[in-house]
Amino acid sequence: MSKSNNRDIENIEPSFIAPIKQNTIQEVNKDSKNMWHWVQVSSACVIKIILSIIAASLVWKCNSDENIIFRIVLTILAIMFSEIYILYYAIYRVYMGNKCAA
Repeated sequence: MSKSNNRDIENIEPSFIAPIKQNTIQEVNKDSKNMWHWVQVSSACVIKIILSIIAASLVWKCNSDENIIFRIVLTILAIMFSEIYILYYAIYRVYMGNKCAA
C-alpha cells in the first residue's frame, strides 16, 4: 500500500499543487504602514475635535451679548475654521489686548 501511495504522489503534476503563501518583507511593512496611517488619521481627528470645542467655547463666550442666531452662525464658522479662529483669538484678543465684552 505504501508503494501505491508513493506512485500516486510521484504522478501528480506540479500544476495541481497549490503554492505555499508566505508573507514577504514588503507585505509585512505594508501592514505596519497601514496601521501607522490609521494612528495618524485618528490622532488628527482627535486634535481637530479638541480645537473645534475650544474655538466654539471661545466664540460663544465672547459673543454672549449678541443675538442667538448670530452666535450660532459664528460658532459654526469657528468650528469649521477652528485653527484660524484660535490664531485670531490669540493675536487679536490676547496679544493686542482687546478683551471680550463678556
